[in-house]
Amino acid sequence: QPVHLTDFDDGTVLIERPVLSDEMCRYHNEWTLIRDGQAHTAEWSQNLYTAQELRTLLAKAGFTDIEVYGSLDADDYDIDAERLVVVATAED
Repeated sequence: QPVHLTDFDDGTVLIERPVLSDEMCRYHNEWTLIRDGQAHTAEWSQNLYTAQELRTLLAKAGFTDIEVYGSLDADDYDIDAERLVVVATAED
């Protein structure tokens, strides 16, 4: 299980344990923050969607003018994209 460790200047340590599951469609994560000798742990999971899956879901829900971008500045969604941003119009 991969672990990411971050040491902060104030002595705080963050341990991240991310796991992809369900054929890489679900992202599980556990974060443990160690600060002043006390550990606090949080866990969560979320579904992962491709741009095409989001387009299809939005279209089925009645949205139109569906656009996909790679940033909040409307950069192209490509291999170098920092994030997946989808903008659509809701029909009345």
